[in-house]
Amino acid sequence: MSDEPSAAGFRERYFRGIADRFIALRGAPFSLSPADICLIEAWESAGIPLETVLEGLEAAFALRPGRGRAPGKIRTLSFCRAAVERVKADGAPRRVVSIVAGDPAAYLWGGE
Repeated sequence: MSDEPSAAGFRERYFRGIADRFIALRGAPFSLSPADICLIEAWESAGIPLETVLEGLEAAFALRPGRGRAPGKIRTLSFCRAAVERVKADGAPRRVVSIVAGDPAAYLWGGE
C-alpha cells in the first residue's frame, strides 16, 4: 500500500481547506451554497493551487467594504473570485497558508 494520498484525498483537502478558510474569515457559522461548491470545482478544474485560492480569500476579506461591521459581511464565496484571479495572475503565491496548525504542508495541493 502506498503512502501517497489518493486523488480523492487531495480533492477533499482542497474543498475542505477552502471551506474552512472562508468560514474562519467570515467569522460566523455558514454553509456553502451550491454556487460556492461549483466555484470551488471551477478553481480545482482550472488547476489553481489551494494556497493561491486561500491567499485570494484572505485578500478579498482584507479589502471588503465595512470591515468589522455586519453590513460588509461577505455572504458568498463568489465575492472572492476576483481576488483569487488576481493572485493567480500575479503568479505563484507569496506565502503558504495552512489550515492545519503545525503542518504547513498538509493543505498544499499535491503536497511538496
